[in-house]
This record gives sequence, C-alpha cells and structure tokens, in this order.
Amino acid sequence: DPLLRNNELLKNAEASGKNMLKILDDILLVAKGSFSLVLEDQRVEVNDFLRTTITDMNSFAHTEGVSVRVRKKDILHNHVIGDFSRIRQIINNLISNAIKF
Repeated sequence: DPLLRNNELLKNAEASGKNMLKILDDILLVAKGSFSLVLEDQRVEVNDFLRTTITDMNSFAHTEGVSVRVRKKDILHNHVIGDFSRIRQIINNLISNAIKF
C-alpha cells in the first residue's frame, strides 16, 4: 500500500531528523566549550530497538544494493540499560559504515 509506505517513510524521516538535531545540539555545545555529557539510564528493549533501527536503515541499504538483517538467535538479552539516543547513534553509525563499505 503506497499510503502506508509513505507514512512509514515520513515517520522514519521525523525520527532521523530528531536524532540529527540532538547530534547538532551536542556539537554546538562542544564548540562553545559548555558540553557536559550526561548519559541516561534507560531500559532499551533490544528486539524493538533493532526492529526500528533496521527499518530505518533498510531504505539506505536498498539504495546501496544490500540488505540488513538480524538473526534472532544472536540476540543474547531481551533488554539492556543505557542511553537510548547514544546507543542509537552508535548502532546507526556502525550499520551505515557497514552498508557503505
């Protein structure tokens, strides 16, 4: 369904935009010299996190002619504790680099 696909793409674009704003805010704070890294302890559901991340990265992967998959048997824990935004930045960076190279 094209409408459903467009809605999915818009949600992905919105989430990516919010993530980019957070990164830019951090960069500006570092440039000002007033950056203090504060990590939040959040419960991150691994399956949900990976599903969302893979969905977000699949459009990019498709343009590069590859696919991104996660094998459920490789997931050792149902959740982790950490800063969701930072974990997302790191995983997106790793997957993006894997797709490019």
